[in-house]
Amino acid sequence: MFRRLFTIGPTLVAALLPMVVMAQTGSSTITGAIRDSSGGMVPGAAVRVVNEDTGASTEAVSDGQGVFSAPALAAGRYRLETALDGFETVVNRIVLSEGQTAANDVTLSPARFSQSVVVTARRIEDVQALRGEGLEALQLDVTSSASIDSALAHVFEQTGGELYGLFNNAGYGQPGAVEDLSRDALREQFDGVFSAFDSTRTRRALSEVLTDLRR
Repeated sequence: MFRRLFTIGPTLVAALLPMVVMAQTGSSTITGAIRDSSGGMVPGAAVRVVNEDTGASTEAVSDGQGVFSAPALAAGRYRLETALDGFETVVNRIVLSEGQTAANDVTLSPARFSQSVVVTARRIEDVQALRGEGLEALQLDVTSSASIDSALAHVFEQTGGELYGLFNNAGYGQPGAVEDLSRDALREQFDGVFSAFDSTRTRRALSEVLTDLRR
């Protein structure tokens, strides 16, 4: 069985090689300018040029002026896929004649991002009230690591493991001057604000958020 597979391999390569070479040694060219939605030139965009008749492909990248060129193409039907991080991928099709230089200008639109906001409350009646207003709400007790982990698990499940930001306003009110508050009252206030960071999962999520913001 191994010997058969070994002998078939060169046969396939020999059969495919003329097709690939033919696709890369033509006399036609596709060139174009890549702009953003404001009309500015976009450098560094990747353009994949695929011959739909043979499946052969070639890659090009827009230069500092936002211009790309894919030369030495055979005549045929082509699919052009233009992509750049932060933009929607654009797919165009074009038919090339032998010796033709065809223009294919592309306008990239900003990528669409979906965002959702999840609000939390400690009391279940408050959660129900928030849901009644059409908000996605979870019950969360910031003094309980188990409650924090449960809420985070739900958020990560909904977002594919991503978290853009965390806003914590879970305060603990204590009226009066600081010097008049008891040690126990101060401890409860401190725990109410900072206990959310007691969860290892919370710290890891915050670390990922800060890393993303630095990029």
